[in-house]
Amino acid sequence: VHGAGGLRRVEPTSPLSQIVAPEPVIIIVPSFTNGYQSGNGTWAKQLIANFKVVQKSHPTHGKMFVHGHSGGGQFAHRFAFSEPNSVIGISAHSSGSWATGGQFASISTRAKNIPFTISCGEQDPALSVAGYPHNRIDWFSLFSSAMKKKGFTFATQTWPNTQHGVSANLYGPQLKECFLLATRGVEPSSQYWV
Repeated sequence: VHGAGGLRRVEPTSPLSQIVAPEPVIIIVPSFTNGYQSGNGTWAKQLIANFKVVQKSHPTHGKMFVHGHSGGGQFAHRFAFSEPNSVIGISAHSSGSWATGGQFASISTRAKNIPFTISCGEQDPALSVAGYPHNRIDWFSLFSSAMKKKGFTFATQTWPNTQHGVSANLYGPQLKECFLLATRGVEPSSQYWV
């Protein structure tokens, strides 16, 4: 899922397909308008509808692995909480806000059986929107602590000397471990898992 800047071109050789290679994947790249970051409503229905179209012509798993960066990370983790029956795994990075209650949504234990991989650059201290209660890196830490307290299975990592643009080179190994855990039950071997 794209960030708040909008949809960008995704080629068949995109980092996502390369990260999970040689696993067979179909990448759905939705195009959302402002406000999609809540992970529910019109945009959630659109993603589910897109997935159903793909399922009609391709053999697929019954659930989606959802990946997003920035605004897309916000959508991804909140989508899992609002539509847990549609999700097999989540990869969310550098979100502008994280579901920690109130107007920003809450962590739903209905999604507790879904593995998550989350990360944020340590040099990403900006408020994504003026007036938000936390900056990105502090909010990420609050979210990580809350997920741990609720007993979720997740990988968490902060990246030194990294700003908002966390690259696939950094989060790729976590994403692949999460993907393999979610789709094949392969136990992760890295130290990132809580």
